[in-house]
Amino acid sequence: MDLLRFVPGRARDDARPRWRNWAGNQVCAPLRLHRPLTEVELVLIVRTALAEGERVRVAGGGRSYSGVALSDGHLVETHGYDALLDLNVTRGLATVQAGASLRGLEDELWRRGFVLPPWGDAGEATLGGAISTGTHASGLHISSLASQVTALRVVTGTGDVIDCSPERDREVFEAALTGLGAAGILSTITIQVQRAAHLQQREEQIDITDLLDRQQALLHGDDQMEAELDLAGGTALLRRSRRTDRVPDLGWHDRLNDEVATRVGRTSVERAGRVAPSIADRLGRVLPHEPLTERVERATHLAERREGPRRLEMEYVLPRQHAREAIERVTDLVRRGNWQPSLPAVLRWSAPDTIPLSMGYRREAASITVRARPSEPFQPLFEAVETVMRDYEGRPHWGKVHFQTHETLRPLYPRWDEFQSTRRRLDPRGVFANAYTDRVLGVLR
Repeated sequence: MDLLRFVPGRARDDARPRWRNWAGNQVCAPLRLHRPLTEVELVLIVRTALAEGERVRVAGGGRSYSGVALSDGHLVETHGYDALLDLNVTRGLATVQAGASLRGLEDELWRRGFVLPPWGDAGEATLGGAISTGTHASGLHISSLASQVTALRVVTGTGDVIDCSPERDREVFEAALTGLGAAGILSTITIQVQRAAHLQQREEQIDITDLLDRQQALLHGDDQMEAELDLAGGTALLRRSRRTDRVPDLGWHDRLNDEVATRVGRTSVERAGRVAPSIADRLGRVLPHEPLTERVERATHLAERREGPRRLEMEYVLPRQHAREAIERVTDLVRRGNWQPSLPAVLRWSAPDTIPLSMGYRREAASITVRARPSEPFQPLFEAVETVMRDYEGRPHWGKVHFQTHETLRPLYPRWDEFQSTRRRLDPRGVFANAYTDRVLGVLR
């Protein structure tokens, strides 16, 4: 921990550290920025904030697009609080400090013959941040990453530490799991892990209409599935993955061409084709622009391929039976509004869980994500899409852009009041609140 910034007393604004998230759309100037290495330091930060009448937030990996991590009081970066503390190979359980990045943790587990449950594509997110905001991958039987957690150590708003699990202090466990950091700081996390295996991934271009017609059958065919949607063009890039005993067998030349085509070539040729087909034709002759349709890789490597440019995202999780109609309406508003999104939308699927504030709470779900570059005027499109999603009781991703408040969110979560009661017990003075939690969860009374 940086002790020079831990001296009590409010710093001048011009002397404050600056923090911004990965996308650059969320910025704050906290009173102090902490980088703890131990749980004792986490407790000390909370108790000092209480004594000063200040508030505390944890920034994690900075991968959230919402204001969930912002603080004008104490801000905690947990990059150094990232150790794998225990791996029970018999039970398939890993106990980890909450600041471990998903990619770093996956690499460490791989060396020991294990992998995390499916976690999506934000490899620099921390395990604690991913769990707190409800991060999920995509597949028929895949629910939120938080649903695979079996135990937590939580630093409460009174500076105490609670061990909790489904069998011990269940209310605390469920509130802290996906609680936006508003019910406590996650210190250590015990999570189910799987035996290591590569993934065999296949890609295919498909009409969005065909995808929606066949989605249920396609979901039953693979472990993981997601689709990038070109809403203006009506096509989708479908990715399906399954665990395999095969190992990567690409030579360096094929791998390089695949990387160039995925990260640069395909997008460049497609954009050129919209404005100058002749240039696109010439560009396609010299630049690899057709990625492989099948590859065998580790999950972390596939996630790196999907990560893409810096961007803003809004994601809504809605009952699966409404996915078709919702996508058709979003496609129609994109075309009528003559919007030309520079990044594809994403369609994912997930299984239900029982975590009170999880977007997938008791919901066979589909999630629709719209994306834009930070330099683009994203708000009109995002607001229009949100209007559609609210017609289907869509729940916004807690870590992404949305415009809802606690008044509009409360009816979407049957256990909302139960969560709020536990939150008040764990943080009676609101030390873990910020402007975002005040808006989406309400001010603690």
